[in-house]
Amino acid sequence: MVAMHREEGMLRVKVCGITRPEDAQAAGQAGANAIGLICVRASPRYVDIKKARAVLAGLPLLVTPVGVFLDATILTILDTASALGLRTVQLHGQEPIEYVEALAPLVVIKALAVRDESIYEDLCRWTQAGVSGILLDKPRTAARSDSAPMPWHLLTPEAMRRQCGPVAPILLAGGLTVDNVIQAVQIVQPYGVDVSSGIERSAGVKDSDLIQRFVLNARSAWDSGAAGSPGVVH
Repeated sequence: MVAMHREEGMLRVKVCGITRPEDAQAAGQAGANAIGLICVRASPRYVDIKKARAVLAGLPLLVTPVGVFLDATILTILDTASALGLRTVQLHGQEPIEYVEALAPLVVIKALAVRDESIYEDLCRWTQAGVSGILLDKPRTAARSDSAPMPWHLLTPEAMRRQCGPVAPILLAGGLTVDNVIQAVQIVQPYGVDVSSGIERSAGVKDSDLIQRFVLNARSAWDSGAAGSPGVVH
């Protein structure tokens, strides 16, 4: 599966860490393509089956729900996906590469931490394993993500082609906000972007205005290729 860039369609937007039906609706109304449901008990954005079903009941048509897991067993992932009717899952831990085949026919997104040039080896391995997408994020400690800036210069299409050749579609995360998503999209030119804390009032409580501004800025940067173009909201 090859990387998809500007000329191949609209930038995809995923709003992750949804815990409330009204936030799922706001994401859909703003034009997001997907939402993320955190299926990790230790997370402040964790949703159990009952809460996840309430979120999904209000999810607009054509918005894809994604279950996010951290070092869960294959059985746990399959059972949760079945209970919620999920067709897409995101692996955010140290899962072995064999999970891609074992979880078929689910669509699998693998999250990778970007520290340095070692990211290229991981991109190659997971692409070759047949993963449907790769989410690039900041390294995380036990409690939170690294405060250092995301090294976007390592993730340009040119750098990835030079180091890896074709890679699976890239979803860019790593502390994106209304203010920095324009530059991030221009530099990395990803298949999609993923946002969570950058559009929140508090953990798990999204701000509908920030969601709208984030989506508009991301898509404006994608369409125009220039910050400050009409439609970009600062």
